[in-house]
Amino acid sequence: MTAKRLADFYEQGMEVVVETAIKRRADYYEIDDIGTVLTRKQAAAYLRLCQNKVDSLPIPKIRIGKSVRFRRVDIDSWLAQEAAKVVVK
Repeated sequence: MTAKRLADFYEQGMEVVVETAIKRRADYYEIDDIGTVLTRKQAAAYLRLCQNKVDSLPIPKIRIGKSVRFRRVDIDSWLAQEAAKVVVK
């Protein structure tokens, strides 16, 4: 192999490795629509609030050791209840 061809082969191979790593990481962190469980950080991003504010909200939490998780269904139902309170007032 010539140096140019070897460099092209190496570059293409690295692109495949990087693309595969990115896809695996995306698949690992992908959120599905059925039974979605969010971390504290993801719940804060979903609600567009800081993490400390999310902790103080009366949304049901799932505690696993020191970790805290939120079900998206619980967040959505809490939001619907809060929206109903605003409309009623």
